[in-house]
Amino acid sequence: MYKDDSFNDLNEQIKRSLTFGLSAKVTDKLKYQGSSSYTGFQSNLDFSANTSFSRFSGFEGEARGDLDALSEADWLVERDRARKIGGLVDITGVTIRFTASNNFKYEFNDSFQSNFTIGIDQKSSKQEENDTNALLVALDS
Repeated sequence: MYKDDSFNDLNEQIKRSLTFGLSAKVTDKLKYQGSSSYTGFQSNLDFSANTSFSRFSGFEGEARGDLDALSEADWLVERDRARKIGGLVDITGVTIRFTASNNFKYEFNDSFQSNFTIGIDQKSSKQEENDTNALLVALDS
């Protein structure tokens, strides 16, 4: 398992992985090898700073004022506004992948072998963004 909460207080990524493999000598002439793996990935994200919905986009272009010139009280208002917006952001993603492979090797004689492999690779991904009225009001939209 891997977890990363990023530098941003909203971004969080969790990855879970599990892998399994098996080899067997079925007979003197037939060998089997199989493997499977599962990977699950979940994320909570913030808006990209390139969108007006980002709680930080107004800081970069000084749309919220010159941050260096703000008084402590004015800065706290801006900081609290950004935190309130962050609490209303709801962007999630889930990706699940499952793979499996089966290999059969048959040795007819010392100079001739046959090899058969079959497998699957299934992946599903879902991303959702839920922009509520409360978020739009907090953004002054």
